[in-house]
Amino acid sequence: MGFAKIAVGVLVVFLAATVALSKYSADSTRVVYYTISFYGFNGTHTFLGVRFYVENPTPAPSYIRNVTVTVSARGHSETIHVGNLLLPPNGQHVFETYIRLKGGLRGTPRAYISFQRPVYVAWLVELYSNPYRRGGPLPAPKTPFLWAGWNETRVEVGHCVSITARSYPLMDISVYVYEDLVGSKDRVVKGFNGNGTVEAVFCPEKPSGLNFKGYYLVVMAEKKASWVQPDGYPPRLTVTP
Repeated sequence: MGFAKIAVGVLVVFLAATVALSKYSADSTRVVYYTISFYGFNGTHTFLGVRFYVENPTPAPSYIRNVTVTVSARGHSETIHVGNLLLPPNGQHVFETYIRLKGGLRGTPRAYISFQRPVYVAWLVELYSNPYRRGGPLPAPKTPFLWAGWNETRVEVGHCVSITARSYPLMDISVYVYEDLVGSKDRVVKGFNGNGTVEAVFCPEKPSGLNFKGYYLVVMAEKKASWVQPDGYPPRLTVTP
């Protein structure tokens, strides 16, 4: 009888711990950054792309359901139902969605992402779910449009991360990877070239620390137009040991 009580007590503690950890993971999963990542105009239609970074910063997996992304501008909206996703411990997922508008872009574009964050018992039985929504107005893109982004914003030393860069109109562009240094001038460590779109891979060699925050991207184009990745981590790249 004593052993049975102990076993039940251990089981109750275990189940309560899984609920607490699942709730912590669910409550911590959030959108950490979003931005316009594509712009174009073909004479009759405007094309916009918006990228969201969803992050799970906890040591437990996070399952999100009914992921929906909506982009709207000038009274027109486009919604994409992404579905359900599992974010691994300390994991991140990038969502990118596109919208086509008749005519030129006028007014302020807006973008939103929403999903459910369920809490589980023993990662098997759902207790309840917390809705999540984030988004709002975005600065209207200008011509020439230049942009670049990491397809992950956290990577370990010894691993590689892919880069996407875009321009409108199509033009020759150069993408530079800079070290974000503290107390000294930032320096270029890598460069890539292309026309209109650049897809590249970068493999960092040292972790972020006190004197080195991480890496950021700079795009240079014809006629000396330039774009610098905004401050913050993300969208800049953090490197872990």
